[in-house]
Amino acid sequence: MSKFSPEFKLNSVKLYLQEKRSLSFFKDTYAIDSGTLLFWCQRFKCHGAQAFIKKHSNYSAHFKLDVLNYMAKNNLSKRQTVAYFDIRGGTGVVSQWQQLYNKGGLAALEPRRKRRTSMIKKSTTLTTSQPLTVEQQLRQENEYLKTENAYLKKLDDLLYQKEQSQKSVIQH
Repeated sequence: MSKFSPEFKLNSVKLYLQEKRSLSFFKDTYAIDSGTLLFWCQRFKCHGAQAFIKKHSNYSAHFKLDVLNYMAKNNLSKRQTVAYFDIRGGTGVVSQWQQLYNKGGLAALEPRRKRRTSMIKKSTTLTTSQPLTVEQQLRQENEYLKTENAYLKKLDDLLYQKEQSQKSVIQH
């Protein structure tokens, strides 16, 4: 999740470009690094308000290669390249493309299908398909209850800490 909303980014860029606020104002007031604000301005100049609308993009290998070639040909920084092509994911994406291309050429830039992994950890203790004995069932249930109890204790502790911190803020 982005720290700043698209509306906030757009309003900040407009305030800065109309010279109503300085870079130090944004740094002091919103903790926005000057480089970040200037990057937003670059994107805005290239793509207008559309630059801040969230989108998910899949890039072809040829597009990635064109981006790398354009960046090299025009001697652009990664930040300028990301702004010019409106690439989501920041400069790290272009760096990764560059590394992949250097290692494996065009084939390495081919999009890979993302594999989804299960969020549930599979039990490694029982690999047979035999039914559980009563003792095994009780051990399993006991382990589950211990885990649930530890979770509830931790939750209670966190709620207590939050309550204490709110009280201390109110007192000061």
